[in-house]
Amino acid sequence: MTAADPVAFLMALLEADANGTEIEDVLIRAGRLENADAPPVLLLEASGWLRHDQLPVFLPARVSVTAYGRSEAEADSLLRAATDIFHRQGPRVIDGVGMWRAFDETGPQPRDEPDTRWPARFTVAALYMPDVALSVVS
Repeated sequence: MTAADPVAFLMALLEADANGTEIEDVLIRAGRLENADAPPVLLLEASGWLRHDQLPVFLPARVSVTAYGRSEAEADSLLRAATDIFHRQGPRVIDGVGMWRAFDETGPQPRDEPDTRWPARFTVAALYMPDVALSVVS
C-alpha cells in the first residue's frame, strides 16, 4: 500500500479548484519557501496527525496553510480564498487519494515572519482521510 500524503493532497485540491478564484495564479509551495519566492505565495506544511487505532485513517491529518501577501489585506484575502476551497469539501478523490471531509480548524491567525518580514496569515486545515492511497478494483 502507498501512504497518503495530506500536504500533497491539499496542494492538488487547491490547484484543481483554484480557477476563477483569487489564488488562481498564486504559487503554492509544500514544506518550505524557495529563496527566489516572493509574495503572493501559499505555503503548506505538515502539522501532525491523529490515526485511528484500528483503521487506516487520519482523524484528522493537519496541514498548516500560510498565505503570504504584499500587504496584510492581501495575505488575509488569499487565505480566505484558499479556505473557501477546502472548508467543508468532500468526499473527494484526487490521483487515487481520498478524503471524506476537510475543515478550516483555526480560522485566520497572524503569523510573524522575522526572516522575510512578509505580511502573513495562517490557518490549520483538518483533513479526514485514509492514510493509504486507494485502488479501484473492477
